[in-house]
Amino acid sequence: MNDKKNKNRILVGNSFPFSLIRAVVTVTPVEIEHFRNIVAKAEIHSYWGHNSTIVAANQLLQIDVTPESERPALHLSQFNRPILNGYEFIECWILSPNFIENFRPRIGEEVLPEKIKSWHVLNIRWK
Repeated sequence: MNDKKNKNRILVGNSFPFSLIRAVVTVTPVEIEHFRNIVAKAEIHSYWGHNSTIVAANQLLQIDVTPESERPALHLSQFNRPILNGYEFIECWILSPNFIENFRPRIGEEVLPEKIKSWHVLNIRWK
């Protein structure tokens, strides 16, 4: 992962399970360049769940968002905020690909960058 000195800790994934939203949140679409600037200065805690898109995401961000373990599970704090790697987060960054028309990857298939039309970033913030 990143150098952990003097960096903000952020939670990053390719999706977020709505079943874990049990408190008031705001969800804001964010430009990819803004997100790149944030991850470049952050200590990444990733729960990325799809191996098929991790290589393309790492290339896009020019930083490694591979989780420390395979498909790590989030759980909730007493305040209903996500916890990963022993840290509670008040926000989560979601980076998900928009695939070319009529394409859906097979389970376990690595997605080639040319199959990704664009990327979408969402910021989820707990109040």
